[in-house]
Amino acid sequence: MEKSQRETPDLLNFEKSMLIKEGAEKISKLDYPNFWHQGNLKLRLSYQFEPGADADGVTVHIPLPLLNQVEESGFEWQIPGLRRELVIALIKSLPKPVRRNFVPTPNYAEAFLGRVKPLELPLLDSLERELRRMTGVTVDREDWHWDQVPDHLKITFRVVDDKNKKLKEGRSLQDLKDALKGKVAGNAVCGGG
Repeated sequence: MEKSQRETPDLLNFEKSMLIKEGAEKISKLDYPNFWHQGNLKLRLSYQFEPGADADGVTVHIPLPLLNQVEESGFEWQIPGLRRELVIALIKSLPKPVRRNFVPTPNYAEAFLGRVKPLELPLLDSLERELRRMTGVTVDREDWHWDQVPDHLKITFRVVDDKNKKLKEGRSLQDLKDALKGKVAGNAVCGGG
């Protein structure tokens, strides 16, 4: 390293343009919000870039007393900043005989996102409807394979206590509700924290 620095002293000097990803100016705070709104609920979001980690991607922090008020609907749409990547991954999860109708995949993802109002319908309902409108091809519900979608594109739910300490987290909101049923009921009886 020292030899390299002597031979080329500017080796580790970078211009700002070299460090900023092309297209970064198109990213806004709206793409990566601090909160998820669902009805009257305002839930904190956090972001973790750690491929392979359980909480890689977006995490929704749910206070224990609110757990049973949070519904699964809408979370499958992801945050705006990851939505395009998610739609591409979902289309790529289709079996090849179906998927070949939607090539190039990024173009179909962008066309889809330009045509729909996010969160109006469940994501797969919207995708099936719009892809059929664009191509005439019907995609059956069982053709989608969420298990092939990278984990960082799936929301992590983290249930926290009144001190914001993690009680439990996972990708299935219903599993968390089932696992913490006794604590939620106990918390409600005690006055909710």
